[in-house]
Amino acid sequence: IDTESLEDQSKKLRKLLKEKGSSYSAVKGWQVYRDIDDTIGIMSIALPLVNDLHSEAMRSRHWAALARVCNVKA
Repeated sequence: IDTESLEDQSKKLRKLLKEKGSSYSAVKGWQVYRDIDDTIGIMSIALPLVNDLHSEAMRSRHWAALARVCNVKA
């Protein structure tokens, strides 16, 4: 997964969304606008975390701890 590219696309999409919201104030009241904005916000939090999982510093003990926290079988 190329998380850096996805982060860049997410930032561009958020910028475009904000521009449309500024140009057409009624758009900000639409549920779809708020849903897209929320989804982009979640992606901006999740993508850096996914990127960190690719790190060479992640050892098997880290994966085991992460599996315990997520309540999944490692």
